[in-house]
Amino acid sequence: MKSMYEWVLNVFILLISSTGVTALIKGIDPAHPPYQTMTGQYGYNQCGTSASRDSRCQNVYINGPSDFCFFGPPKFAGVSETEREAVSYCTLPKHGSRLIPPDTFTGLHFVSTPHYVQITGRGNFTKVNVPADNDGGEMDPNSFDARGNPIGGVVFGNGKQFEQWTEFLLPDEFCMRACYNGPDAWRYCNHIYDLMACRWNIPGDYGPGFDSCKGKDVPHPMGEYKLANGSIHTWHQEDPGNPPQPGAPGKVYNCSNITPPGSYYSDGRGNVS
Repeated sequence: MKSMYEWVLNVFILLISSTGVTALIKGIDPAHPPYQTMTGQYGYNQCGTSASRDSRCQNVYINGPSDFCFFGPPKFAGVSETEREAVSYCTLPKHGSRLIPPDTFTGLHFVSTPHYVQITGRGNFTKVNVPADNDGGEMDPNSFDARGNPIGGVVFGNGKQFEQWTEFLLPDEFCMRACYNGPDAWRYCNHIYDLMACRWNIPGDYGPGFDSCKGKDVPHPMGEYKLANGSIHTWHQEDPGNPPQPGAPGKVYNCSNITPPGSYYSDGRGNVS
């Protein structure tokens, strides 16, 4: 028989993962963040402007295809094992984070749509502490206790906070989507499908090449499917049977080539090997 504590915890987890939950970490000014946004935080949110290899910065910035970050393990360990302590890895040395090493990405595709920005790609993420045999994991602003994975981690873009976002990191694949604040943000950045990984949650281009595109939203957010009668069905991981196929990616246009991340790694301004 389950204890009262286990029962309450399970109810709490169900409520947190239910449709439309609001992230607790919100209203953070990227120009003036607190030292930490959450108690029990591994790192900090006042990160300064100097990159370092041992930074514990837990701010991610998605300002554009040449200025972005993602969360990764602070040490060589599994993504799920370290998701509560994940730190930021950035393309530029101005965010007080760790820097993305050269050749981390073998392909990267940045897409901006009306409801979100997303980055999809492949690479060698052992360069950012992910073991080659790791199953990967998801990071998001809520987690089972609503403190976030990582605890206190925040995502900013062009002077504003993205309250809803989701990221998957594997040894050879990466995806992240950050949604503009609004009533549909939770749908396009839903983070209750942690077992389904990148291509199911964030359909897009995972092929070679480096580009930035404008795009249309995906036809349906993750987990939502249009039935033959025209109604929308929402699938959940707990549902019996096989999961549905991934949804279609949104159409892209106005694409242009971009430079692969890593050019600042060893130029004396950050993570010099």
